[in-house]
Amino acid sequence: TPEIKKQRGKILLGLSILPLISVALVQGWALGGGAEFTTACDFRLMTPESKIRFVHKEMGIIPSWGGTTRLVEIIGSRQALKVLSGALKLDSKNALNIG
Repeated sequence: TPEIKKQRGKILLGLSILPLISVALVQGWALGGGAEFTTACDFRLMTPESKIRFVHKEMGIIPSWGGTTRLVEIIGSRQALKVLSGALKLDSKNALNIG
């Protein structure tokens, strides 16, 4: 619902501007909103078997919690376009390589 999107966007914005260091630890899968959550943190750590995937394209929606903008800031526009438009599944090695 629009209210939930707005609320979650505010939560992730708040996390992204905390005056503390934030770390997302991915153990397993971070899909959709979980992938967006990782973009709000200062650092992202993944176990070797972990995967991150922005599945929004498959659902016919766009990331609506600010993840698109933050992803561009983290990995650049060209890489973000590839990740988002291809709904790429990133393992820890691929994620490290692209930033």
